[in-house]
Amino acid sequence: MIQGDLNLANAENALGRAFGTLKIEVGGTAAGQFDVLHITGNADIDGATFEISLVDGYAPQLGDTFYFLRVDGLLTGMFGTVIDHTGLGLTLDDLSLAEGGGLMLTMPASAVPEPSTYAVLVGLGVLGFAWAARHQRR
Repeated sequence: MIQGDLNLANAENALGRAFGTLKIEVGGTAAGQFDVLHITGNADIDGATFEISLVDGYAPQLGDTFYFLRVDGLLTGMFGTVIDHTGLGLTLDDLSLAEGGGLMLTMPASAVPEPSTYAVLVGLGVLGFAWAARHQRR
């Protein structure tokens, strides 16, 4: 929790770049299983970096939602970059405004294939192999 305001838009790192980074880890959907930053004042995140990692073997499901940034005051701007350590291809499009103030992350449809998707792919592979084997004999 930060008592007061947060300004990641004007933060400066060691290289002199004028953007801060918010890093979160996600290990599940229940309270306490993912990082939450609560700002009691205003937050300016315009152009800042959002960095996310999965921990504790967590495998997200389609539609899992994480209310990771709670802002009691005014939220200004939007992150400019996502650094995705999850391997799920998360983008800025996966972030949305939260009803209570702040931002949420929702796992996209392409994040975790359904088991039936794997079955279809295996079936197509078997059919392709059978077709190739049959045409090779001729």
